Amino acid sequence: MKKTLFLKAVEHNWGLTGPGDWNTVTWLIYHDASYDIISAFNPIIEDAEIEESFLPKPVEKKVAGAMESDDFSKLCEAIKIDPWRDPTLDVHACDGVAWELEAYDKDGSIDQTSGTLGYIYGNRVLETIVSLLPQDENHYDSSAFISINRASDTTKNTTE
Repeated sequence: MKKTLFLKAVEHNWGLTGPGDWNTVTWLIYHDASYDIISAFNPIIEDAEIEESFLPKPVEKKVAGAMESDDFSKLCEAIKIDPWRDPTLDVHACDGVAWELEAYDKDGSIDQTSGTLGYIYGNRVLETIVSLLPQDENHYDSSAFISINRASDTTKNTTE
């Protein structure tokens, strides 16, 4: 039986990076609660005389596993919460991490999306979903300066 994708989450390192630093981490979680975590790292180039036009591909590491049923149930419940993004939040950051998330129906169609690649700081639903993703033995992080403001309500009630 072919596995069908349930959730794809991609974390992007928007911090200052160099050789050996992590670039992206991709979670592929399937409807049967199995998962793949694919981490991409910037290559380390030992030879200083490599042609400038040579751009090596990131080094990838893959970990596979299966989520515990309770953890998978919590993730399923979090994904059902709508909306994923709080439209009243105005988020600005420098460095840090950016995310792209998509949830899929069993037929493969997109059920829910976080929208274009960007920061999710302050968006509680997206932060909850990300916190429930399975982890491998690596810790991926990138420090950020974050500013989150809630848009003020400019409508006024008037009575005549």
